Order: sequence, then C-alpha cells, then structure tokens
Amino acid sequence: MRMLVASYLTKNLLIHWLEGEKWFKDTLVDADFANNVCGWQWVAGTGTDAAPYFRIF
Repeated sequence: MRMLVASYLTKNLLIHWLEGEKWFKDTLVDADFANNVCGWQWVAGTGTDAAPYFRIF
C-alpha cells in the first residue's frame, strides 16, 4: 500500500517525495527512517538505485 501511495503522489500528482515521506513518518507507528526514505526515493526515481521514471504502479 505504501508503494502505491508513493507512486501515485509522485508520478500522478507530482508531489515531491519528501512531503509524502514526512506524512508517513509522522502518521505510522512502525516508520523506520532508512527504509522510509530509501523507499520513497526509489519510487520517485531519485537516489542511487532508483526506479525508472516510466514505472508507475
């Protein structure tokens, strides 16, 4: 579910991944900083091992 939301916010609504990451970090009780940031960067297409810009879930 997190990956779908991240993909929708960054690819469809063009919202910066940091805004979504902050909301998830503040809202979820099981948030892990490293996993959360890396996951958002991967889905948004930034970072070292990013998903291609054309990958939309």
